[in-house]
Amino acid sequence: MEVSPSLLRRTGGALIDVAAQVRAALRGDRSGPGDHAWATDTELYAQVGAWDGYLVELAARLDDAGDRLRRAADGYSDADEDAWWRLC
Repeated sequence: MEVSPSLLRRTGGALIDVAAQVRAALRGDRSGPGDHAWATDTELYAQVGAWDGYLVELAARLDDAGDRLRRAADGYSDADEDAWWRLC
């Protein structure tokens, strides 16, 4: 199997970029009418909290996956260089 370290790095970078986009989206205004007497406003507040927690965790997992792909790319590059020196 052939592995492309540059493709792993690009994919890792793309995942980290998506994580940043998710975090930026969390700063958007998702508030309701602001009347706590409305059941929908109370439920919306609860939903926002639940989604914020989910999206924060998703962003962290995307960052982690991106970092792992970048480290894997470095490992493959190092292995290729070691093999080249052994064959020469």
